[in-house]
Formats: sequence, structure tokens, C-alpha cells
Amino acid sequence: MKRCISLIVSLLLVFGVLLMQEPMTVKADSLYIRKVVAVVYDDSGSMKSDNKWPFANYAMQIFCGMLNSEDQLYISYMSGAYNNPDHEPEKIDLSSDHIQSSVDTIKNHTEYGQTPFWAVQAAYDKMLNTPDANANTQYWLVILTDGDFNDGIIQNPKDPDELTEKFEDLISTPMPNGSNLQISYFAIGDSATKVPSQENKGIHIYSCAKDSEIINTMSDIADKISGRTRLDPDEITMPDDRTILFSSSVSLLNIAALVQKSGAKIVSATYSNEVSIPVSRKAELSFTEFEGKQLPDLNSNAYLLGDTNSIIGAGTYKIVFDKPVQKEDVVLLFEPALEARIKVFLNETELSDLSQLSEASENDKITVSFALYEMNSDKKIDPALLPGNTAYDLYILEDDTETEHISGADSEIKDYVLKNKQTKIKASVLIENFNPIEYTKKFTPKAYVPPDVYTITALHDGGSRSIRFDDIAQNKDLKIRFTVSVNGEAIKDPNAVRALDPKVSASPDGNEGEIKFEDDGSITFTPDKAKFEPGSSGHYDVKVNCRIDTGASVAEASGTYTVLLSEYAVISKGADGAMRKTEFYDNKTGVSFIITKDGKQLDKSQIGDSAAAALNERYKDMDLSIEVDDDGTIHCIPSSREQREYSFATWWGNWIYYFGLPGDNVTVSLSHDLGSADESIEVIPADAGYIIGWVVAPMLTEILIIALIAAYIIRYVTKPRFARNAVIYIGSLNYVDGTIPMHKILRFKKVKLGGFNKFRYLWNPFKPLTIGRDEYLTISVSAAKGYRIVCNERFPWYTAHELESKDRHKLARIGSPKELYEAMRKWTDKSLLIKEIPPVDVIKDDKKKTNKRTIKASGTYYCVDASTKITEVGGESVAKDIERAKIFCYTTE
Repeated sequence: MKRCISLIVSLLLVFGVLLMQEPMTVKADSLYIRKVVAVVYDDSGSMKSDNKWPFANYAMQIFCGMLNSEDQLYISYMSGAYNNPDHEPEKIDLSSDHIQSSVDTIKNHTEYGQTPFWAVQAAYDKMLNTPDANANTQYWLVILTDGDFNDGIIQNPKDPDELTEKFEDLISTPMPNGSNLQISYFAIGDSATKVPSQENKGIHIYSCAKDSEIINTMSDIADKISGRTRLDPDEITMPDDRTILFSSSVSLLNIAALVQKSGAKIVSATYSNEVSIPVSRKAELSFTEFEGKQLPDLNSNAYLLGDTNSIIGAGTYKIVFDKPVQKEDVVLLFEPALEARIKVFLNETELSDLSQLSEASENDKITVSFALYEMNSDKKIDPALLPGNTAYDLYILEDDTETEHISGADSEIKDYVLKNKQTKIKASVLIENFNPIEYTKKFTPKAYVPPDVYTITALHDGGSRSIRFDDIAQNKDLKIRFTVSVNGEAIKDPNAVRALDPKVSASPDGNEGEIKFEDDGSITFTPDKAKFEPGSSGHYDVKVNCRIDTGASVAEASGTYTVLLSEYAVISKGADGAMRKTEFYDNKTGVSFIITKDGKQLDKSQIGDSAAAALNERYKDMDLSIEVDDDGTIHCIPSSREQREYSFATWWGNWIYYFGLPGDNVTVSLSHDLGSADESIEVIPADAGYIIGWVVAPMLTEILIIALIAAYIIRYVTKPRFARNAVIYIGSLNYVDGTIPMHKILRFKKVKLGGFNKFRYLWNPFKPLTIGRDEYLTISVSAAKGYRIVCNERFPWYTAHELESKDRHKLARIGSPKELYEAMRKWTDKSLLIKEIPPVDVIKDDKKKTNKRTIKASGTYYCVDASTKITEVGGESVAKDIERAKIFCYTTE
């Protein structure tokens, strides 16, 4: 008996703890899936009389002790609901500070009464009024009874169909978060009503007739609701009587532990490398006495290891107790921290939120795949890390009937065509020694509704199919009418037609009309404007199109009418004259055009203001004025914007301006809606006066100026320069008539010629250089090639190679001009008497000797600008003596 009680308690622990598990969702807010649980507890007299009371009460303690503080638990005692229409299920405080108090309250419950179905209804109503925004939260209704419902709500308590119908009514309404209610009904003993199970609808029915079947029945309940796995005792080792060890190859969400009989408490829990596992829940459970009898085996300590926001890593786990325990007295259950996630493509578009499947429609296509992930992370589990016999399955069910199934770690159902049926996508991973990890998603595709088919018909209203071009502005008779139909039925409401946003257009462009929505639902197009197409003759057709695009379908129709044209022509009357090349500014010469209709000229009112003119590319920047006479003659006059003013300051540059002027003829192109034409104005050269006075003369003047500047530069650059050491001596020579005829040299100066190579002496390269310091003693020279000089003094010249000075009545030879200069510096009167210079070695102006004025550097003295004594020799006048002269000598030092 004691072993039976122990097994029942273990299974009740599985039942209570594993209520927290449902097929895994794609992404939970936390690792733990919250539960809203309502338990309908049969506390009738039959439960006491049949000795079921201790087990039921102890099971409720375990149920309460093992739920998470995030969960909500309500207990509806049948005795409290009997004949009480205001019955309110009792809320159990699951907080860590009050869990023990809640367990003790359940243990101390002693009332008993009848088994009204109203208790079930009250528990159900409580869940409907317990809102939760998390779609993953699970709602469970658990009913434990050993008899029939006897409050009259069930008319025939023994009729299983009536009870089944009641359960179906309860699950037909979604819970506050949109999930489906799950019902677990456990009929204990032969007196309880037996109903068929409907697993596909979430109604799970269990029953047992005798005590020996309770264990198997509770195991079935645990397997259905549980997400945890009960650890086989053979997988537990004990290195000592206070320590147990076990292992897991995958991470765990939490570990539930129930320690029976011994009253031992957990001191510590760790896993690999002594990482601590927190104790998030503990409670002392017991039911030691019933009707005066002691029940020593119905006592235990319940623990929940691990919190709801982190995982427990894979490895070896160690739990240490404060006193010795037996392996068979420790029940361990754990839940893998794994979840199946699916990926869905709807019509080739990946869904970021699977709630979007509610927008799917019949005939849409989905592609589904799934994989296994570690909870609360993006860490995908490599199938190679799991046992080789791990099973991966992917299903699609319609109305709970399997329609597609594929197996394997890389399972994918591709291009599945949806139907208007309740559809469920189910992913399942079965790991050896673990309960299945599942994910399901239910949705119902919308029924396919064929889109409305719109059609349009077009007809000519009134029968007229053409109109004259000149009459279209006053048109009232020619119309094209469009009638819109939906699914073959004409739409009579103009507002309904307008809501479809029909597009009415005419082509070619420029042809327009009035669009009107008529009271009968039709659309009319009345032409009121036509465009003359240049080159058209006789007539042209206009196509009017009406189009409606609803997104689901497109409808359009077209009607055609004809525009009858007159014969129009744009005729040039020629140019008014010619334009001079230099007289574009303020030009008055232009061209004239007329427009005719059937050979008759149109006047100004008929032409309108649509005439436009343009000039050819060469003259596109000129202004062009357009004037229309009353009789319709169109004058086009081009003119330049630039006014050229002639003045003394600018006349010499006019030849550049003239040659830059265009000389091509000016072409004027006139265009009008009724046609176009071109005409040219001849451009003639300027008159002779302009050409000579403002082009030729400036051009020659500029050429002459340029030539003079070039000649000056060439002359300046090529003009010979004096040698740096060139020296010229200049003095005055006078005849002294005395006892001994002598000559006297006065003011003999030395001038260095190298200093006259500067620009201030050579700025006029054509002018000789005059050397001297007063007007009586100067000489005009120029530099010559070979560092010679050219003397520009008039002829004749007299030369003397040597001079002899009178020194104390003796004559002394003077060796060089420098010696002469130095000798004269010693005399205070700056003069020197020298031997008489006769007029010998005379240089005359002989045109045949072109270099007679060119002198090289030497010691020779030259007398120039001389006056001589004339004597008669052989009947000829001969210069006998030099009376007065300039004397100079060119040398280098």
C-alpha cells in the first residue's frame, strides 16, 4: 500500500508540474510559459467514503506547490458551488512568501457536499475573465470527480452525449489571449460519467475503475499535459547517502524535485564546474492523518530548481541534502531548454510574425521549414549534437486530418496550396528519453472570393461619327458613351462608377472633350477641342479610351470619331529687303507670311495667338519680333541686341568686329497649329565707306604699329654696344702763332664709353650718341660691330699718329693718349703746347668708302670740325695749317 501511494504521489507531481508545458512557440517573452489553471475539485462525501480524500487533497497540495509564481491558480470546490449561484472560485496565492500558506489551506479543507456542474461553469467563467496579453499563456480546466453532476444543469447525468456537448460548448469560445481552452476530465471509479475523448479538439478524457488502474491513468494524463521528463532512477547515482548525481546532454529549463518520506531538504544544487542552480520554489507537503488514521507516507518537500529567465547548461548535476535519502524516494523531472521554430513563406514572402497567417486566403501558397533552437537565444541546435535517432517531423493538418508530412532535420514543405479549412502547422522533435518538443500554429485561410469582373462597352451617342475641325468648339451632338458593368450587370449608380476612378483619355494628344458621369451610370465624352496635325490632309481619327483598374481586374474599351480638316497652308510673301552685315541693330527688314484656308487668307481673329517663329542656328541669339496685321499678314523682324558705337578710341579694332560678324543669310521659320513655312533674308556686305574707314584703315594702322614696334625691338636688341673698357679722349686744338709755330691742346677729357650701354642712352636705338660736357666740346658717335665706333662728325678729318710736346723749349714725344691726358693734368691751366699739326693724312667724304667713319681702337688722333689756313699751291687752294679743331682719340684701356 505504501509503494502504491508513493507512485500515485509521483504521478500527481508530474501532473501538477508539467501543466506548465505546451507545444513550444516561435518566440516567448520568457523561458517559462505562464499558466492560468482552474481546478474543479470533487470534495463530495463519496470521496471520503471511498477513502479517495487523502490522495485528492495531497495531489492538490502538490499541484499548488509546483506551479510558478507567475501562474494563476483557482480552485472551485464543488461543495462551495452547490446551490450557490454567486460561487466564486478561490484564488490561490502562489507567491514565494505565501506558497506554504496556500498549501496549508488546501490541506486543512474539510468540507464536503454534492457534485454540481455549476462548479465547472464557475471555473470556466473565471478563466474567461482572467485576461492575458501573451498569446503563449495556456488556459487549463482540470476536473476531478468520482460521480455524476447533480445540480440539474446536466439533465441526464448518465448521458455521455450531453456531457460531451457541454464540454464542446466550453472550448468553442477562445480564451482572452486568443488561445484554445484545454480540458482534462478524470472520471474516478465506476460511478463517474464516461464520455468519449476528443483529442483533436482539446478534450482529454481519462477514467479508472479501480485503484490498480490509477497509476496507469495518471501516467497517461502526465504524458499528455507534460513537457517535462521523469528521470529514470537507474540514471541517478549516489556517491554518498546525501548526494545524488545525474546528467543531461542538452540545456534544461528547470528541474522539479520531490523528496518523500525522509523530510530531507535540499542544501545546494549545482551543475558543471560547481555553477549554482537557484531554488526558485519550495514547499512542505503532507497529509498525515485521515479520520483518526496516520498516513506517514503522504509527506514530502517539493522544489523547483532554476528560474524562468535563464537556462541551466548541459552537463552533470549535483543535489546535496541535509540528511540521508533513498534513491527511490527522490522524484526528479526536467524540461529541456529547447524550442522548435518554424519559418513560413506566404506567396514567396517571408512572414516576420506568424499571426499574419490569419490574412492568408484559399489558393495561397505557403512554404514551411523548421529548426531546433536553444530557448531565449538565436543559437540553432546542430542536429549532429543530438542523438542519432532524434526524429524531426513537420506536418500540415486540415480539419485535424493530416494532409502533408515530411521527416528529417532539414524538413521543408514547399508551395503547399491552402484551402478554406482549419489548418494546423505542426513541428515536432523527439529526442531520446525526452518528451516531444512541439510547435503548432493554427489558422483558417479566408474563403476564396472571385474578384468582381468589370467590363466596359463604348458606342456613339446619336449616331454621328465625325465632326468638322471648325465646328468642334460648338459640338453638342457628337458623343461617345461608355457603360460600365460588373459581373455582366450594368452599373446604374453614377457614384459607384465614379468610385472606380475610371480614366478617360483621347489620342492624339491635343484632342480634348468634356467628361460627364450621367444619371444612368454611363460616362459620356463630348469632343470640344481638336488639334491640327501639320501634314494632315482631309481628316484624321481620334481614339477615346476608358480604363478601370481595380487591382484585381482591368477593363477598358475605346470609341473612335473622325475630325474633318480644311486645306490650310502657311505661305511666305518673301523678305522686305536685305540686311547689311553691320546693321543688325535696330533692323527693320523682315519677312512676311500669310495663312490660307482653302486658298483664302485668314485674318488676325482667325489666326489667333498660336503663331511662333524661330531663327536658324547661326542667328538663334538675335531678337525676333512677331507682328500680325488685321488682314492676317504676319511680320517677323530679327534684330541684334548689341549696338556698336564708333569712336576714335575704338575705330582701329573694328576690323576684328567686322570679320566676327556672321555673313550667312538669316532664315526665319514660322510655325502655327495650321502649318509652317521658312523664308530667308539676304545678308549683304557693308558699304565701301565702312570697309575702308572702319575695316581696312584700322587693319593697316594696326599692322603698321605692330611693324614699328617689331622694328624698334629688333633694332634695340641688335644695336651694337660699346666695349666695357672703351675710352674716348676729347679736347680742343688751337694754333699758336709764335716764334715757333705750335698748337695748343685745351681741356683734354677722358670719357668711358661702357657706361653709355644703359637703356637711358639707348632708348632711341636710331639716334647717335653725343659725348661731351658742354656745347663747344662734344662729339657724336655710335657703337659699331667688333667694338668699333662710328664718328658722325662732318668731314674733312685730319689724323696724327704721334704728338710731340714742348717741354722747356724741347720737344718730347707723347707715347699714348693716356700719357697726354696724365701730362695735362699736371698743368694748372689744363693746356699743352704741342708741335704744329700740319693738314696731312686728310680723310675726305668719299662715297665709295662706306666705312670711312668707322674707327677701331688705336692711338691715332683725329681732328674734326677744323678750320685751316688756305694757301695757293700750284694754282690750287690747299689747307696749309690747322688753326682750330676738335681733337679726339678712341682706344681701349
